[in-house]
Amino acid sequence: MDGTAGTVRTSVTEREAAAIDAAAARAEENAVPAGPGRTADGHAIDLMVNIGSAADLDGADLTGVAGVGLFRTEFLFLGRREEPDLDEQ
Repeated sequence: MDGTAGTVRTSVTEREAAAIDAAAARAEENAVPAGPGRTADGHAIDLMVNIGSAADLDGADLTGVAGVGLFRTEFLFLGRREEPDLDEQ
């Protein structure tokens, strides 16, 4: 299945399968940060994560992450009868 192209193939040759596997491995390797972030002209930038709760960090690969860029605090209030105290926030 090629989600980008929107195609599904029911059979491929061994050579095609090897090329697909190699492309998937390259894509996975490129998806992981390999050091500090930099713009094309060399300026350092921090990689930040956006989370809705502290549970979003459980099991997350935080390699190269400098901190939390956006924390969706409104989610702390959902499903509660009383607002969270300051320690919870």
